[in-house]
Amino acid sequence: MWDEILLGHAIRGDFRCTAEPILDRFRIAVGQYSDLDRLEEALAEIAEREYDAAGCNAVDVYTVRDLVRGPRQQREEAVTRKETDTIEDEIATGIYGE
Repeated sequence: MWDEILLGHAIRGDFRCTAEPILDRFRIAVGQYSDLDRLEEALAEIAEREYDAAGCNAVDVYTVRDLVRGPRQQREEAVTRKETDTIEDEIATGIYGE
């Protein structure tokens, strides 16, 4: 069930997933251009189904959304740093003039 959910979102979200159905777990690899919103949707859908099936013994959707928030924030900080460094380099090399 969850492997189908992940696969469907992985194609559109540009991330990779490896399923280990026997151990009932999966591994996700995201890249620079992976759609973290799509990843969050997939994980939230899985968590919701598991929570409905298992009750309080499963991870809730809010915990999953918080899990994805960390990498999203790191990506945004890295992009901001890169943009700032680029502008500072351009100023230092005189691209903008005096």
